[in-house]
Amino acid sequence: LVLQSVAASECSQARRDDRFSESVTFEPLADEKHFLARFEFTVEADLSSQFLSNNFDLFPKTVGKLLNARQSLRGFEAVLTRGRWKTEDWGASDRDFRPPGALLVAALDSAEPTEVDTTWKYLTFVMSGALCASFEGMHKDSTKATSQGRKQAVPFSNSSNSFLFATLPYEPVCTENLTPWLKLLPCNNRAGLASLLRPIPLAEAP
Repeated sequence: LVLQSVAASECSQARRDDRFSESVTFEPLADEKHFLARFEFTVEADLSSQFLSNNFDLFPKTVGKLLNARQSLRGFEAVLTRGRWKTEDWGASDRDFRPPGALLVAALDSAEPTEVDTTWKYLTFVMSGALCASFEGMHKDSTKATSQGRKQAVPFSNSSNSFLFATLPYEPVCTENLTPWLKLLPCNNRAGLASLLRPIPLAEAP
């Protein structure tokens, strides 16, 4: 079970409205007993005057207000993972799975220590509430700069950004994390592919 949220700020004048798309793919595994189901939900919005005024349409308000409040935050990736990919049973995966627990990566336009520390603290507290997880436990003293490979996980980032990376490998992931994550979607779990997600079966998946 992987709950992943990726957000970034992008300025564009070509499109005006928020965009939402969703997809699901099924992939049989090598043991011929299991399959990988990957649900992807994407919400996009331009940095319009409405967005910067905290007036959002489809874009999740929690994330939008975060990006507006901390202008130096270029983008971030927040992931909750339970279990691991069993290569010996399922074969090699063509996807990059994050390690178990909680993971947070952030790209910032600023390298000024006070701004970096303040933005990181703001981000961890917002993600704690948004995903019902212990991201606030990722203290800045234990936060590390990321490798070049990890930098590529943050959309719209570049080599001039400051990158921060932290994990909580023993963070439990359960059904309580799914409900707040679904609230980030335009229709929650009341319509679309999200309506197919059932907390108990997901928690019982290998």
